[in-house]
Amino acid sequence: MATGGLDTAVLAALYRRLGATEPRLAGTAPEIVRLKERHLVFFAEEVGARLAGSATARRLARSGTARWRWPGTRCCGPGPAGVWVRRLFADAAARAGLLGLDEDLAALPGLSGARPVAAALGRLDRV
Repeated sequence: MATGGLDTAVLAALYRRLGATEPRLAGTAPEIVRLKERHLVFFAEEVGARLAGSATARRLARSGTARWRWPGTRCCGPGPAGVWVRRLFADAAARAGLLGLDEDLAALPGLSGARPVAAALGRLDRV
């Protein structure tokens, strides 16, 4: 649940940036973001409840978030995603907003210090 929520949060951030930077997507992107935000509510409720109630869930979440990779990079490698991430999140404020996802994750029970988004960005920036 933690990594699914993380995937969803990252994708919502990507769609927000696409809508903000590409005028042709300004009408479509907010609709996709609205759907992703509904998914995020579900993930937040589920993850919070599961982590609060189970040491096993916390252990699995720590392990899963430590191995988390940027959506799409497990099967296609980091090259294509790296190009788009550098382009969409070149702006320091946009990059900081994306890194804020790590802070949200680290606030969950058992995930203090988790920084999977920063780690994934580091891998994508090296490509």
